[in-house]
Amino acid sequence: MYNYSCNHPILRVVAILAAVMPLCIHPVWPQSNPATTGGLIAEALAPFESDFAEIRLDGKRQYLHRSGRVTVDKPEQYGAPICIAVKNGAYGAINRKGDVIADFDYDRIYYEYEDTEKTETQREYLYFLAVVQRAGKYGAVDTLGHVVAQPIYEELQPINGLVIAAQKSGKWGLLSLKDGRMVLPFEYDGLKEHYGLNGCIEVTVGKAIGLRSADGQRELIPPAYQSLRVLPLSTGAIITAKQDTRTRLLGTLGQIITEVDYDDLQAEGERIRVEKDGKRGWLTAQGTVMIPPAYDESSEWRAGRCVVSQGNMKGVINADGKIVLPCQYGEIRLVDPNGSVSADPVFIRTENAGKWGLFDINGQPILPMDYDDIRPAQAGTVGYIWAATDGKYGIFDSNGKELLPFGYPLPTDGYRPSVQGISPASIVALPDGDRIGLYDLEQRQWILPPEYEQIEWQLGAFIKATNRKGANEGYEVPISAYFTSDGTELIAPTEYLFADAVDTDRYVVKTLVQGYWKTELFDRSGKPLYTNKDWEFDAFRFNKLLVPDSVSIGQRRGHFQNGWLKISAEDNLFVDRSGREHRFDSLDYVGDFYNGRAIATKQVNQVDHIGMIDSAGNILLPLVYTDIDKLYDSDLLLVSKAGKAGLVDSNGKVIVEAQYDRIDRTARKDLFEVQRDGKKGIVDDKGRTILPLEYEEIQFHDTFFVVTAQGKKGFLTPDGQVLAPPQYEEVRLNNSYSGYFPALVQRGDHWTYIDPTDTGQSFHIIGKTKLGY
Repeated sequence: MYNYSCNHPILRVVAILAAVMPLCIHPVWPQSNPATTGGLIAEALAPFESDFAEIRLDGKRQYLHRSGRVTVDKPEQYGAPICIAVKNGAYGAINRKGDVIADFDYDRIYYEYEDTEKTETQREYLYFLAVVQRAGKYGAVDTLGHVVAQPIYEELQPINGLVIAAQKSGKWGLLSLKDGRMVLPFEYDGLKEHYGLNGCIEVTVGKAIGLRSADGQRELIPPAYQSLRVLPLSTGAIITAKQDTRTRLLGTLGQIITEVDYDDLQAEGERIRVEKDGKRGWLTAQGTVMIPPAYDESSEWRAGRCVVSQGNMKGVINADGKIVLPCQYGEIRLVDPNGSVSADPVFIRTENAGKWGLFDINGQPILPMDYDDIRPAQAGTVGYIWAATDGKYGIFDSNGKELLPFGYPLPTDGYRPSVQGISPASIVALPDGDRIGLYDLEQRQWILPPEYEQIEWQLGAFIKATNRKGANEGYEVPISAYFTSDGTELIAPTEYLFADAVDTDRYVVKTLVQGYWKTELFDRSGKPLYTNKDWEFDAFRFNKLLVPDSVSIGQRRGHFQNGWLKISAEDNLFVDRSGREHRFDSLDYVGDFYNGRAIATKQVNQVDHIGMIDSAGNILLPLVYTDIDKLYDSDLLLVSKAGKAGLVDSNGKVIVEAQYDRIDRTARKDLFEVQRDGKKGIVDDKGRTILPLEYEEIQFHDTFFVVTAQGKKGFLTPDGQVLAPPQYEEVRLNNSYSGYFPALVQRGDHWTYIDPTDTGQSFHIIGKTKLGY
């Protein structure tokens, strides 16, 4: 109950604040309103957006800083260690703590900083300054309000985390970024960071350039050169220094390596590429000539090889400058075993007048310049070469020995016929026009001749090969044969063949008999193991309650699991690998096994009771549940018993007893919201209670919960610690990368701000209403 009987305005404010603010908040009075020592009463408050919140104070729009200590007329820049704002027409700066580090009496303020650019929310700053301007002069303060430079300079520019360059009377000097003391006198015509050398400082005297250390204390290179340029070699940087007509190579400490006479120098790995009169060559890092300038163009070096050109013709040289291939080719490409440029090259593809040839990396010929196209490729660890000319192709091994003679036509539309599934490593699909077959590169023979329109690999162990015949009103009949992975025929070409691998050495065939489907199980040799006239096998049917979403049954794993294959003719019928039937005692239904476990049910009073067994039939999870289901993106299963929900893992261990009306995942994978009798709480994936069942609503926000109890909202940590007890009618969180706080909250008929985190500020301001929606 508020007591407004006191007449003194300050006491009235204190009374209201005591009613609306949490007891744990201690007063820190706003710096910008010294007259209001008891806090502020505003007509209205808006939620924070990053560092500022709009408020209405005495009929005027103001902006409150996140510290609760400063109000301004207009924020200019924020969301950083320093906020820049305008008050009474002048600029000022505020740090994160709410300290006014630059008073509101400047014409302009802007940031200068350098950071590590980790992420938008995680940055480490080497320095962060507010550069202030007054009457055309510049100064700087750091985030603590320390004056780095008084506003007496014509220009100001931080160079690195150690020093700042300043101009006075037309000359430049250096100031310490730490305490503002002079590091270099004001006698230079220019000072700036030299970006190629870890923050070193480029100094200019007249038109001459030199280098100093990053702290400005040591001279590395005297100001005697027209230009300084870093060559970032892989063995370490060196500097090219131009002086009149001479070019010197210098070490990073200024030592002279050698003097050279070239028009241009560029870093290429451990080498220096040079140009002289339009010709390219290479030097060592010591300036020794490796390859004299003799080439018009060059590629990057790869595995000690470089493609070079003279005129319009290309060749290849090695790291010693020796000619691998002379410049007599129109096109050259260095390719890896797969024919691409993603790995170190082992082949050289060459072209002249539309014909391609192939050489090894040392320039030894593999295939002559006779082909319209040449493509090195790999199947597993086995390499081969595909070559084509005049619409036909052949296959060679990596040494150019013929594996498959020319004579096979390419597909008419340029696309190979369909091949599905994953094949063994050394087997490739090859076309014969619009038909396709399988070729074993290790055995150097066809497994299946190229006479099929479609091939499907099943578990890498069986092959279904299909052609289509006839067209009755546009409908074609598929005719398929079935083979082992070595090409042994198991089933002759059959119309509408339904054959599927259920393991790497077992397959099933489904046939239609008198209007009903029956399925038969075979071993790899084609020997029948089991048949059931009521069994209709479906390759896509598999109970995946215990299977991770990343596992594909039928594509990479077979339906035979843990020695059992489920027979769908009955709910509790399996066969072992020899085809013997098995039913698990006293159970009405058993699902597919995975990792030695299966879902099982038993009917009691016409109600299914669900649990889990292992492959030997032992009970892992008692059959007492009425439902079991997956939770999205969780390793746990949701179970129900007597209308109550619980959690179990895929091994059958009970994590949370079935005692709740509802269980849902939160944004954190290890936390679950539980509900009972209209109250909500939180448990973790170990079954521990994090929040008791005391709340009407729970919302998780990365690092804290907003909870509602008896219509009031409060804040708790993910481990259940109270940040602020439920006492607010409404909560509006800060909406920015800067975090969720300060938050706008309503208590009674007034609004205020809170930041309940350990590092949070206290707020002593109330509003009569809320701005915005």
